[in-house]
This record gives sequence, C-alpha cells and structure tokens, in this order.
Amino acid sequence: MLADASESACRSLRDASPNKIEALVRHISEDKLKDGQFDESGLTLQELRTIENSIINSILATRHNRISYPETNSKKSPDSNELNKN
Repeated sequence: MLADASESACRSLRDASPNKIEALVRHISEDKLKDGQFDESGLTLQELRTIENSIINSILATRHNRISYPETNSKKSPDSNELNKN
C-alpha cells in the first residue's frame, strides 16, 4: 500500500528531485500512520522508517536522468543506410 501510493505520487511530480521524492514518501507514510492504517500491522516506527528508506531508494533508482551528450556539428557519423550501400 505504501509503495504503490508513493510510486504513483512520485510519478506525478514535475520536478522529481531526490529531496522532493524523499519528502513526499515520508509525508505519505506519516499520513497513513496518523490515519491508523498501520495500527494492526505490528510494525515499529524504526521498521517503518526502514521501509520508507527502501521505497525512496527504489524510486530514485528508477528515475535516474540520462546524461545529455553534446552534438558535434563538424562531423556527424554516417547513418547505417550509408554504410550498407557499399
């Protein structure tokens, strides 16, 4: 329940910086805790924090940015069609 809610909420973020993701996951967890959704789970607060950290790390791992490589204007590599003509 916590992982699904966190993942879907983080997908809706426009600027998904690591700090914003962490804050959002912790906020969702705190809301669920205050709402009593963990009352019968038997989880300690320390275990809940471990789960939050795991969710945060998982979301961050899937949302990494790719490095943008600069385009070189002087020489462009031939495309595969040009190479296959010979």
